[in-house]
Amino acid sequence: MYKRLALGFLLIFFASAYSNGRRRQLLDSGFYQHTCPVMQSTVQNVVAKHMKQDVTSGGSLLRLFFHDCFVEGCDASVLLASTQNNQAERDAAPNQTLREFDIIEEIKLQLEKACPGIVSCADIIAQAAREAVVQSGGPSWTVPLGRRDGRKSTAADAATNIPSSQSNAQTLINIFGSKGFTIRDVVTLSGAH
Repeated sequence: MYKRLALGFLLIFFASAYSNGRRRQLLDSGFYQHTCPVMQSTVQNVVAKHMKQDVTSGGSLLRLFFHDCFVEGCDASVLLASTQNNQAERDAAPNQTLREFDIIEEIKLQLEKACPGIVSCADIIAQAAREAVVQSGGPSWTVPLGRRDGRKSTAADAATNIPSSQSNAQTLINIFGSKGFTIRDVVTLSGAH
């Protein structure tokens, strides 16, 4: 199951990996090679620890990545909290069942100790999703890194961009089509669930 889900998600990942919302970025798998060489091993170790405690956390990390990427690009905006004047993505109806924010926070805390101010939360989410898939027996891939964290997060954007679990086929085709996906891509992703 994870292999089909991962393959389907890879479509989303590669469609959004090189674009972070409206800002174009050049990503590089060696982005932290000199500034935070422990980034990947830290993510790997924390994800492994949590997956030993709860194997379902792998799927939750992958879903967290999808929900982040599908709104403004892979920018960690799903982690931002609501304020008095703004309801954030995290609190939007489609995101009410997201889990494993604590894993991302644990990774961030460890990386801040090792490499203060260097690693973006956006890259942590992307790398954690990859680790979850690999540690579940799914395919491996190299994660391009260098994303910057977003500062905009609204529940309205999440509600508009993330398909409901009640969406019919035409709605899914329209939503995914607006992101550049073909009908075949939609069928692949739907079948992966």
